[in-house]
Amino acid sequence: MSHAEEDRPRAHPGASRLRVVFLPQWFGNPYQRLLDEHLSALGVLTGRFPQDVWSITKGLFKIRPHILHLHWLHPFYETAGKRRSWLRLLFSLKAFLILRLLGVRIVWTAHNLEHHEAKNQRIDRVCNRWVVRLAGGIIVHSESARKRLMDRFKLEDGSRIAVIPHGHYISSYKNDITREEARRRLDLPEHRTVFLFFGQIRPYKGVLELVEAFHNLESDDAHLIIAGKPLSQASTQTVHDAIASHANVTFHPGFVPDDDVQVYMNASDAFVLPYRDVLTSGAALLAMSFGQACIAPATACFTELLDDTGALLYDPEDEGALCGAMEHCVQRHGELAEMGRHNLRLAKQLDWTTIAQRTLDLYRQA
Repeated sequence: MSHAEEDRPRAHPGASRLRVVFLPQWFGNPYQRLLDEHLSALGVLTGRFPQDVWSITKGLFKIRPHILHLHWLHPFYETAGKRRSWLRLLFSLKAFLILRLLGVRIVWTAHNLEHHEAKNQRIDRVCNRWVVRLAGGIIVHSESARKRLMDRFKLEDGSRIAVIPHGHYISSYKNDITREEARRRLDLPEHRTVFLFFGQIRPYKGVLELVEAFHNLESDDAHLIIAGKPLSQASTQTVHDAIASHANVTFHPGFVPDDDVQVYMNASDAFVLPYRDVLTSGAALLAMSFGQACIAPATACFTELLDDTGALLYDPEDEGALCGAMEHCVQRHGELAEMGRHNLRLAKQLDWTTIAQRTLDLYRQA
C-alpha cells in the first residue's frame, strides 16, 4: 500500500463519521489491521500514515480524529540516551495534552503494563501513568488484566476500563499445507512429537527455561523447534549455545515471513508458551487459530483463554512442571490433534466483528 493510500480515511458509505487514528502503527502483526478493517466496516473512518513526526503531524491535521487510539507506548519515549528519552516523552505527553484540549479523546489498549525491555523503567512508569490519566477509555483483553491495571495504577473507579478480548487470527495467514509437507520442508521425522516455540525471542518469554526443560525430557521421540527473531545478535548466540548439545532441537532465528507461518504451525503437535509474566498473549491466539494444542503456565492470562481440554496448564512455581507437561504431551500424542481442534473452536468465538463493535461502543462512551 502506498503512503497516499495509507493516510486516506476509509468508511462504509453512509455511515457515521467517527474518525480514529491508531498510534503507533504496527505492521508486523495483523492485530491492528484486523481491528481497523472491522471498524471501517462499522462506519468508522480510520487513518494510516508512516511513523515519523512529520507524517503523524500532517496526518492528524488532515484527518482531525475524534479518537486517538494508543497501543504500545514505548515508541513515544524510547530513543538513544536517557536525556533524549525524557525529552521525547515530554514532547509526546505535551502533544497528547494539546490534543485533549482540542477535543480529541484518547483511548489506550493496555497490551502490557510495562515495556519488558525498557532501558529506563522510571521513564516507562511515568509514561504509562500519564497516559492512564489522559485516557478517556482503556481497553484490556481479560478480567485479570483489568484487575492488575487497577491495582498497578491505584484506580478506584473502573468505569473507563473495557474488557474486550483479543481476536483470533483465523484466515490471517495461509493455511493450506499438509502436516506431511510441512515436516518435509523442516526435515522433521513423521513419528516424533514436535513442540514449537514461535515468535520474537525476548527474555521474559522463557526460551532458555524451555530448552532446559526439553533437555530433561526423557524421550527420543520428541523434537523442539524455536522459530523467531531474537532481540540482538547476542541473544541469537545465547540460544545457539544453549541448544549446542541437543540433537533434537532446531533453531530458526530471524523474522518468519507470513506465508511460512503455516509451515511451522502445521509441522508441530503442541505450541509452548513458557512465559514468565505476560498480560495478554497474541501468540496463544495464533496457536489456537491454527488448531494447536498448547502448553502454558497456569497464570490468569492463560487460564482465561485456555482450558484443560485444549491445553496443559502447569504450575510456573514448580521447577519441573514444564518438563512434566511436555512429557505428558509425548505420552498423549494421539490426543493432541483433538486438543487443537478444541482450541480452534474456542478461537472462533473471538470474532472481530463483535470486538470491533465493542471497541466502537467504548469510543462513543469516551
